Amino acid sequence: MIRSFVVALGTIVVVSLFSSPLQIAAQQPAPPSQLPVQITGAAAGISLEIFMNAGKVADVTIGSDGTGSSILDLSNLGKVQLQVYVDVCQDGKVVKVLIVSGQPAPEDKNCRRRIVGGAWWSDCGVTRLTIDITKFAMRVIGCGSFYTEPKFYGPVGGAIVVGGLLIAGGGDGTTAVAASPPATTTPPATTTPPVTTPPVTTPPVTPPANTTTPSVPVDFNITMTPGYTHPGGSTSIACFGILAAPVGSAPALNQTATYTGTISGPGVVSGGSFSGNLSAAGRAVVQAVINAFGNYTANVTVIFGGVTRTATSQVNVNQNQGTCPQPQ
Repeated sequence: MIRSFVVALGTIVVVSLFSSPLQIAAQQPAPPSQLPVQITGAAAGISLEIFMNAGKVADVTIGSDGTGSSILDLSNLGKVQLQVYVDVCQDGKVVKVLIVSGQPAPEDKNCRRRIVGGAWWSDCGVTRLTIDITKFAMRVIGCGSFYTEPKFYGPVGGAIVVGGLLIAGGGDGTTAVAASPPATTTPPATTTPPVTTPPVTTPPVTPPANTTTPSVPVDFNITMTPGYTHPGGSTSIACFGILAAPVGSAPALNQTATYTGTISGPGVVSGGSFSGNLSAAGRAVVQAVINAFGNYTANVTVIFGGVTRTATSQVNVNQNQGTCPQPQ
């Protein structure tokens, strides 16, 4: 019985020695250089590719729930600054996830690139990286210095600006330094000077000299000078000069003085009736074509400044040559 107990005890010890290391080994985490990557927010059926620096390392299958996963090997990176970009290509049919330590490969002309996050990678035990394709954001679980889900990113020298914070540093630590966003300068408003329209000045109207009708009656007399002439041929001319002269200190008559009248006699051919305006000197000459000798009479009426005057004159035309008064 003692021998059996010893054998049984030895068996239990052996089993315990071999079983404990196996259980401990099963509980150890995956190597720290392997980084699980979880994709969310993707459209089912798209082609999703993961690139490390310039080379493609994985094709990820997207399920009906819009998620997919892959595992990246970061053993050769050491401690570096990583940046994560998403390129959406071919109208959303192809999505590329770029994880780079430095400058990314040039953007394809058929793709649109967005930066979704950055981190200082170290091998202290990152457990998962989740990238949201719809929101263009990422979340990192594990140690190391990471910033995720920023409002916006933009590289500044060796650091990255995240929503107004300048993230810099290395190794396992991060230093956050407050930095003001770039000031926005509003250009001064352009003021257009008002258009000045010069005033329009209407020049005064100056009436012609001695052409206005006087506002008060003008007293004047009419003088007539008769005459005749034989220019040759079968007809002659009976003529009369008209002069309207002011009385006393009254102003002289002018072109606004009108006259009308008649010439009558034994042989009037034309010019038996006449009318017109006196000259600036108050003068006019009227005539009629005649074809017989005899007495010819002229009657004239002159109106000026509301005043009317009449006059009559007579001439005896005979065979002797005569003269006609000249207009002035």
